[in-house]
Amino acid sequence: MEDGKFTMYAGKSVALAEVFKFTVGKEPFVGPTVCRLELSAPSEESTDGGRLAVQHVSIAPEDGGPATVIATAYQVDRRAEARQYEAVAEAYKQRFRTNAFPVSPGQFDEMTRKLKAFFTQFGFTFEIQPLALARPSATAPRATAGMQPGAAPVAKRPTAGQGSAARTAARSAVLDGSRGGSRMWIVLAVVAVVIAAAAAATVYFLHG
Repeated sequence: MEDGKFTMYAGKSVALAEVFKFTVGKEPFVGPTVCRLELSAPSEESTDGGRLAVQHVSIAPEDGGPATVIATAYQVDRRAEARQYEAVAEAYKQRFRTNAFPVSPGQFDEMTRKLKAFFTQFGFTFEIQPLALARPSATAPRATAGMQPGAAPVAKRPTAGQGSAARTAARSAVLDGSRGGSRMWIVLAVVAVVIAAAAAATVYFLHG
């Protein structure tokens, strides 16, 4: 009983590949390279209950160049999934160490349309695989100088009163810096007192 089930899926896959060969597979796609499409078939009589009944559609250049997978059909789920042009072109360039993909976008789109018409005719749902997003998030915080990667900044923006007092004290410190180190410490102490007073006043007015 189980063997009959295995043969059923294998037989459907082989039949689908044969129909494809004499329909879509016979049509040339003209572009930078003349190509045809091929649908693979199971090489064994058993597909392990359909688990191995997976068929790949490949672009096969007529000049004998390397084939490239463009889509995959799942017999059990009755589903076909096509890859996008950018993904196929990038995989081809990386695998064969080249800067050129011998299929144009228009040529590729025509292939995808033919595949959709073929698979939907035989009761398959046809999907386009989304492109994987590998870019880092644009909203990720950048590490500033002297900050460990991943550490969040803890400094808060000073209030209007604090910012004014700090700027005044800073100008005074610059002007008096040449008068000795002790004067600098006095200025810093004054700045601290002014900031504390401004913060206390702000809290009083906000909660009063």
